[in-house]
Amino acid sequence: MAGRYFSERDISNFEHFNKELIGNPFSNTTGIINSIVYIYKISTEETKMNMYGEAAGSTGKVYSPGVKLAALVSQDPGEVTTNEWGPDRKVTAAFNFLRASLVEINFVIDVGDIIDWYDNYWEIQSINESQFVGGQDNKKFAVQTMAFMVRRSQLQIERVRSI
Repeated sequence: MAGRYFSERDISNFEHFNKELIGNPFSNTTGIINSIVYIYKISTEETKMNMYGEAAGSTGKVYSPGVKLAALVSQDPGEVTTNEWGPDRKVTAAFNFLRASLVEINFVIDVGDIIDWYDNYWEIQSINESQFVGGQDNKKFAVQTMAFMVRRSQLQIERVRSI
């Protein structure tokens, strides 16, 4: 159904304003917010699986090189719990991406992808693509992901010094 309001020109203006706000690393334009993240996808070719479809062996999951994206990030303060193994910090964050930027580079965000932001790693636990312009379902505008912080030692992205 064609919308009476929010024409293609309006949507193009929204995209232009948002790219100006958050930046676009592929055209080397910095934004006002300029929050850059790297997303790592699981490499299905290099990750060895056991008979249950789980990552097997000492290598665990293996990730492809990161893709640089601009995002609008909102992190909650988190909470610290202490148990017999010591303190544990649980933090979640929302990462919002402009859908048009993802379409431009032909990139699809999946649950389980890892986000590198602000010297921390975040695993995507849910994806929401239901932000529509003017409530019209044919005009998707943004991709919102919810993620939780993971320990560096659980990932195979960089070397972690052991004690």
